[in-house]
Parts: sequence; C-alpha cells; structure tokens
Amino acid sequence: YKKQIVLFYVSGTKWEPHAFRKFLIDSMPSYMLPTRFIELKEMRRTTSGKIDRVFLKQNYLHEEGLN
Repeated sequence: YKKQIVLFYVSGTKWEPHAFRKFLIDSMPSYMLPTRFIELKEMRRTTSGKIDRVFLKQNYLHEEGLN
C-alpha cells in the first residue's frame, strides 16, 4: 500500500494535467506533488461547510483503487 497525493480541483477553464503539473513543479517541493489530478464540477461540502473528504474518497478514489 503506497500513499499518494491526489489533487481535486474546480476550474472555470480547462487545465491540461501536464501544464498543471509544470506549474506545481515550479511552486513546491517534489515530495508534495500530486500523482493524480481529478477535476470536479464543484466541491461537495459537509453541513459545517468543510470539504467532504469522505465523499471524495468513497466516490473517486475507491473506484480507482487509491484508497
């Protein structure tokens, strides 16, 4: 089992993963770079206004075998 950093994002414009990765490479250390990029139409939130991480894990990572 290997942990991975997954980036969920919402964007008004279409980002190409390689261009997004290049931007991040210039902005942060390599150990912090995401291995997966998943675009969402909107971020689902809990009733307290926080990002619903359980929903993301169950609906996006489980089917890709990343949980």
